[in-house]
Amino acid sequence: MSRAFQPILVSTALLLIVSLLSSGTVYYRLSWFAVTAVVATGFPLLFILLGIRVGKAESLDLRHRLQRPLPLVVTLACSGAAALLVRLAHGPWELGVALLAGLVPGVLLTAITLWWKISFHTATIAGATVVLWWLLSWWALPGVLVCAAVGFSRVKLDRHTPAQAAAGALVGAAGSLLVVLSAS
Repeated sequence: MSRAFQPILVSTALLLIVSLLSSGTVYYRLSWFAVTAVVATGFPLLFILLGIRVGKAESLDLRHRLQRPLPLVVTLACSGAAALLVRLAHGPWELGVALLAGLVPGVLLTAITLWWKISFHTATIAGATVVLWWLLSWWALPGVLVCAAVGFSRVKLDRHTPAQAAAGALVGAAGSLLVVLSAS
């Protein structure tokens, strides 16, 4: 369960869903998905994989808190760049909001992870659920169950404490909610 809901995979899937739900031709929507996915998730993934290759990280999970800061700052910069690109090039408004809904809690999560290993898995799923709720209303509700299941999995795998999993979900949901309510 934990591997299937890696933050980078959840973020990429969210970008695809939001792109497909936005207006415009299918080509337009998929083009914006491709551009934002490469910038916001592709580049950070390559950075982390390079870190694994040179021994700066053990896995995509970035299990050790001290391995997290630089890849997270790179991820935040890439997400910010993707959001700015959408804004400046007049891309789908919903896509820009979704990117900001990941960026805002991401800043707080990155600050917290400097001293406490908060769960990015639960934060990302909770934030994605809020964005989907904003776009799809109650159809997004199963995301709450997925978040709980992944949080349980992270605790069971001994990657996080229950408090770290719950705090991640809270920060992800609250930060994303702040963004989508501001955008509405």
